[in-house]
Amino acid sequence: REARIAQTKREFVQWGKAISDSRPGQPPVNVHFSVITFSQVEDPDARKRYNSLPNANLAVSDVDDLRVLAGRLLKQSREYNAFLAAIRAR
Repeated sequence: REARIAQTKREFVQWGKAISDSRPGQPPVNVHFSVITFSQVEDPDARKRYNSLPNANLAVSDVDDLRVLAGRLLKQSREYNAFLAAIRAR
C-alpha cells in the first residue's frame, strides 16, 4: 500500500510540473498531497466500524459520519494544513 501511495504522489507531482512547464511566465502549480485513511482513527472500535462499511449503498447516516470523520482527519493532516497555510499566504 505504501508503494502505491508513493507512486500516486510522484504522479501528482509530475502532473503539477507538467502543467507548470506548459505555462511559461505563470505561477507554478504547487501540488499538496495528503493521505487520509481509516488507520488514522484512534478508537479501535470506530476504526473497525469504518473499515467494515460497504463500498456502495451506504446508509445516509454512514455518509454523514464519513463526512465528519474526513473533516476531522483533514484537520489533523500536516500536509492539508500546509496547503491551507499556502492559500492564506496568497
